[in-house]
Amino acid sequence: MKKKYIIEDISIDKIDLDEQLIRDQPTDDEIGELAESIAFADLLEFPGVIRGENGRYKLAWGRRRLEAIKRLGETEVPCRIYEGSIQEVKLLALIENNQRKQNSIKEECDCVNYLHEARDLSADQIASTLGRTRSWVLTRLAIPNFPPDCREAILAGAIPLGHAEEIASVEDDGQRAYILTQTTFQRLPLNEVKQLVRIAKQIPDMSKHVEAGVAAAHEQAMHQPVMMPCAKCGQPALLSQLSIVRVHTHDCLAEATYIGEDTSHAHPGA
Repeated sequence: MKKKYIIEDISIDKIDLDEQLIRDQPTDDEIGELAESIAFADLLEFPGVIRGENGRYKLAWGRRRLEAIKRLGETEVPCRIYEGSIQEVKLLALIENNQRKQNSIKEECDCVNYLHEARDLSADQIASTLGRTRSWVLTRLAIPNFPPDCREAILAGAIPLGHAEEIASVEDDGQRAYILTQTTFQRLPLNEVKQLVRIAKQIPDMSKHVEAGVAAAHEQAMHQPVMMPCAKCGQPALLSQLSIVRVHTHDCLAEATYIGEDTSHAHPGA
């Protein structure tokens, strides 16, 4: 099989980060742990680069390894030098890592979606290329369409993929957030997650029921006749049947009659 790269020691200060790698900032703890591992067992997997201009190189993958080598005080690092575009090199690395089953779920999604969108490969073609099942591919194609909270949790490695698939099927945002929180902090097994999801789907969306109830009450109030007691006899009557008489607020109010009587002669000017 034709070798797609050569391995050479490269001066670290000649390696530039790809834009995506600039955003993927490793934590100090990650770098420190990896540096200790490299110091003990040497660098087992080399960073991948492509040739740039003026004798420089662009890092395709392996930023954590590069930062760990810097932490150890080294000025050079052995790298795999590839020919081709950085996208092609990243794809090659993803496929190689996938064959060794060392990818994170995020890397698997990146690989599958790149093959589907940039290379226009079908799910069956991707499965054949990666040596995976069609179901495995379809799941990773679906992850970008998960609700944002589930998508972030699975890509961050906070919950297993099977858990995320179950939780993503819950449409109500509040119920899904509750199950996701319980799953994350209590590390619930899949069977308990499925049970919570099943219960959530059986509970109606209370906000919709409240809104419907308020609307129904308002509608009923709009069509229901308004009744008030008669000030003279005390019997309920339609508001439209009650007369309103203007009177003074002291002695006149006590003497006034309200229902169908002309009181103007008794209270001139009222």
